[in-house]
Amino acid sequence: MKKTILAISFAAGLLGAGSAFAQPWPASVVGVWDVHANQSHLTLTIRTQAAAGVCKAITGVIQNIGVPPIDKIQGFYCPGSGRISFQRITTATNDTYQTWTGNLSDPGARLLIGGTFTQNPAGNIGEYGFYAVK
Repeated sequence: MKKTILAISFAAGLLGAGSAFAQPWPASVVGVWDVHANQSHLTLTIRTQAAAGVCKAITGVIQNIGVPPIDKIQGFYCPGSGRISFQRITTATNDTYQTWTGNLSDPGARLLIGGTFTQNPAGNIGEYGFYAVK
């Protein structure tokens, strides 16, 4: 009987020893992100993040590096799941022409986002990949 309990305890210890525990996603995504999207280099600046809600409203700007204009973004970030989504809105006409959706990596030395964006009528219609580093 003692040998059985000892063996079960040992096996349970081995199972628990190899388990990896994921860290929670960051509480905030506010800041400047270096973005690579469909062969373009951009800067994403998330300026505000709401305090209330499971998913937090975000606003900011995005710009192709060295190429005007600076477009507005608005969307959400969910700290509980690492999900982020926002629309890219032209400053000139206030029209949405891209929708970006991605996931944050577990926090480490630097934060990463990977995902896709869809291009609407203003340009090459389709879906493209992106990644961002903070």
